[in-house]
Amino acid sequence: MVGGAGLANTQRWSRVLDDSLPRLGLTAAMFAVGVVAGVAIASLTSAGRESAVPEEHGTATDCGGGIETLHIAADEAVVTIVEQLAERYTSELLAAGRQCIPIEVRPVTASAVVGRLTNGWRSSTHGPRPDVWIPKSTMWVELARAQLDNASVIPEDPTVLARSPTVMAMPRPMAEQLGWPEQRLTWEDLLQLADSDSGWAAADKPDWGAFRLDLTDPRYTTTGLQALLALDMAGARENTETATLLSLFRVQRALADIDASSTETLERYATADRPLEALSATPLEERELWRFNQAGTSSPWQSEQASDTPSDRPDLVAVYPEGGGDIAMESDYPYVLLNAPWVGRDVMEFAEEFGEYLLSDAGSAMFTDAGFRSRDNMPGEVLRADDSLRAMRDVSAQPPGALPEVGEFRKLRSSWVIVPRVSRTLFVVDVSGSMVQPVPGTGKTRLDATVAAARQSLQIIPRGSDVGLWEFSTGLAGGQGGGDYRELVPIGPLTEINDGRSRYDDLLDALDTLDAENDTALNDSLLAAYTALRADYIPGWRHVIVLLTDGRNDDADSISHDRLIMGLRRLHRSQEPIQVISIAYGDQPDIDKLSEISDTVGGRVITTPKLKNLENLFIAALGR
Repeated sequence: MVGGAGLANTQRWSRVLDDSLPRLGLTAAMFAVGVVAGVAIASLTSAGRESAVPEEHGTATDCGGGIETLHIAADEAVVTIVEQLAERYTSELLAAGRQCIPIEVRPVTASAVVGRLTNGWRSSTHGPRPDVWIPKSTMWVELARAQLDNASVIPEDPTVLARSPTVMAMPRPMAEQLGWPEQRLTWEDLLQLADSDSGWAAADKPDWGAFRLDLTDPRYTTTGLQALLALDMAGARENTETATLLSLFRVQRALADIDASSTETLERYATADRPLEALSATPLEERELWRFNQAGTSSPWQSEQASDTPSDRPDLVAVYPEGGGDIAMESDYPYVLLNAPWVGRDVMEFAEEFGEYLLSDAGSAMFTDAGFRSRDNMPGEVLRADDSLRAMRDVSAQPPGALPEVGEFRKLRSSWVIVPRVSRTLFVVDVSGSMVQPVPGTGKTRLDATVAAARQSLQIIPRGSDVGLWEFSTGLAGGQGGGDYRELVPIGPLTEINDGRSRYDDLLDALDTLDAENDTALNDSLLAAYTALRADYIPGWRHVIVLLTDGRNDDADSISHDRLIMGLRRLHRSQEPIQVISIAYGDQPDIDKLSEISDTVGGRVITTPKLKNLENLFIAALGR
């Protein structure tokens, strides 16, 4: 097997290649990372699906009829290299008078392979089931093993073909402004810069605007998932599920864009009229950064500089952030020979031998000449000679760290799904007289605790969101609905500026003015809030009413609960939902009635009798 005793044959293939075929030079290797005509490249759309150039795959060499084909599903970054080595391998077999086997290499994203193996591989839709899988990272191998009913289909500890560490790519002037290459930045430094309202002004470069941190979608991309792991650790204060959600909200708030792939991110930078305002930092493979600077594009199927690339666009340099813990921040391209029922014995034997062939000296040279590091983490000449990588570290022939536990990144991916990108959130706060009751052991009233939690939640809501604030009680001076509720801050963009003040500032000030009095006018206020959001609905956005109350409706002049439910049903649209998430605390709220409200329009009820960790309840309410 590759990675075990079979590695002893690697030197044999090394001698065969070295004696019979010249090693690729830099020009040929650069061409190798571009896809030759007719090879399809699968990329992710923003919805996480694949879109592909029409595929036209054939076998490299005629091995005769009636022979099974070795099917390889590989990451697009290595497809051409593996195809060229497959051509050499089959040619060498024929030259030696041996039987060969057709080898077909298809570009398939790792997330797609995981999903298809887990949910059932349909050959009519997905193409032939793979005998060998070469994903970008062993992380995807561990994820697939964890999700399969029969984990033995995927062997443990597959052989690594090549490595490429995850770096933070920054335009050279920006990195130099932060002290690159001498200054070592941390993941926390980058998160704080991105989350700062002052942006580049804090680094004496106000003309550069905001610090634009871009991420590729961590549900589908290796660099995005690894960067999210590191940023999550930088933003977390404690290791709990709620703390993770809080840190992910902070990360989400700090991001300027979430792209389907690094190609999308880099093409936007490459074609921007003002590149320094288009991107400040984004996680990339070291190899991707090298190739982008060499070719002017990140698209694997393009090898010439884009004609519309601004001539004054700064190159990108590699920042190697510290503080990522012991996570292996890298892509390692494992060679995974599946132990699946559809893999025949003859195919398996050829697949094992071809895996050894890929590890030969000449095969390894093709990877390093194309910008990868060797399987023992040593950079080749092309990387060592690149000035944009002169902050390079970890060149001591040691793999950089270890994989996180599979449960850790499964949890992180699932948590990321519930963190909304943008939303329209209306806080509707109970200010009835019971809110002056003290919260035992805190020295605060219920209203004080509510205000403190609401203030914290405003710090993690994504900047592109709309937020508003209402209060409700009975007899509110100047209030609407006969004094049952009062609009303190109209819902609108959180960062919108009016008269020199942002809505964020207005919300903080309005929270400080809340004063508890009178009875609980819940029914009229909630129906009015729902009506207001329905009248100003924005398709494609998440709409949420966060209702905070410690009681039940006790307004004698209010509509009944049944009339409230009827009104909500009349306004509800299944295709344009408005969720009602109730945070109910104390011993007075009518949980059954609040639950019926959420059952009617969507949402949920979050309860706590003692107001402990009210901030965590707010965070849970803001999640999807």
